[in-house]
Amino acid sequence: MRRVLILFFCAALLLSLSPAIAAEESSVRGTVVDPSGRAIVGARVVLHSAAGDRVAVTDRGGRFAFDEAPAEASLLISAERFKDITLDVTDNRSDVRVVLEAAAVADEITVTAPPPLPVRSSTATKTDTPLRDVPQSVTVITRDVIAQQTMRGIADVVRYVPGIGIAQGEGNRDTPIFRGNSSTSDFFVDGVRDDVQYFRDLYNVERVEALKGPNAMIFGRGGVGGVLNRVTRQAEWTPTRELTLQGGSWGDRRVSGDFGQLLTETVSARVTGVYQQSESYRDGARLDRYGVNPTVAFAIGSNTMLRTGFEYFHDDRTADRGITSFAGRPVATEASTFFGNPDLSNSRANVKVWSSAVDHRFSENDSLRSRLSYGDYDKFYQNVFPGVVDASGTNVSIS
Repeated sequence: MRRVLILFFCAALLLSLSPAIAAEESSVRGTVVDPSGRAIVGARVVLHSAAGDRVAVTDRGGRFAFDEAPAEASLLISAERFKDITLDVTDNRSDVRVVLEAAAVADEITVTAPPPLPVRSSTATKTDTPLRDVPQSVTVITRDVIAQQTMRGIADVVRYVPGIGIAQGEGNRDTPIFRGNSSTSDFFVDGVRDDVQYFRDLYNVERVEALKGPNAMIFGRGGVGGVLNRVTRQAEWTPTRELTLQGGSWGDRRVSGDFGQLLTETVSARVTGVYQQSESYRDGARLDRYGVNPTVAFAIGSNTMLRTGFEYFHDDRTADRGITSFAGRPVATEASTFFGNPDLSNSRANVKVWSSAVDHRFSENDSLRSRLSYGDYDKFYQNVFPGVVDASGTNVSIS
């Protein structure tokens, strides 16, 4: 009888404790929906408790379940494009309904503007003056425009400058026409006169400034119709790496480079170069040119800058005077016909220029600028060209 009473008492005790055990280790189940009641598939549900974190993902019906979860626990529910929510599931564990609110939509838009137009120039007035304050017409062809239009020489530049054209340059030289006035001398490099007659290249040019109108009071002799100033690339304090390869019809090949490097905290170096070789649609015509321009910059104190450089440029080409005319019109012949002797029609220019510049700033508004340039130019030009056609239109005299 005693044994029966003990067994009965133990059974009663187990029955009384079972609800508590079930309460401590019961499952957590629920669904995740949006404000319209639609199930959210793939929502991440994290069960936080003292025993650690457990993770579940909602199924196609938005349902999730955790078996034998601790009595004290919370849920963190997150889904893409919805706000996160945290719920306490200590009391309600069998049918948890989670409604997620839509998160605010933020689109990222990147706007890229074209390069800003130049607003200042130190060439027109020999001072750092805003272009809007310069009492004359100034057009600046920037480095970006030169690269985008693959400009190579002065003829390419003035094509985009209103009021300035280009002549044939029969002496094998750059001959711009400033508002009707042709000139072969109104050229400048960094504000220093460069009036030698040859074809210039843009491989070492940062920008070209075209000034139109009378400028004689500023630039001395010449400058009646305008001037062209080339601003060269100088050693800077940021690395430069640029290599351009070009090719075209009639065996046109060209490579140019621009490389700069900071050597020390106060010394920087930069070198630009070009090599071009090309033939022509005209029989026997050719072009060979190459150049190199190293520059070095020295920071002397915080307010003084010294720059120096040397350029060697060589241009060798066939002097092509075109075709002759008869009875007021060009002679009817193939465009490839070369009138004259291409072997004896040659134009060659060798340019050697050493330059230096010192800039010292006394204050925010006061500065001193000095430019020094020394050049050695060698120009050879010989041309055997067609003369007058005789009355029959069949014979051409050679001059």
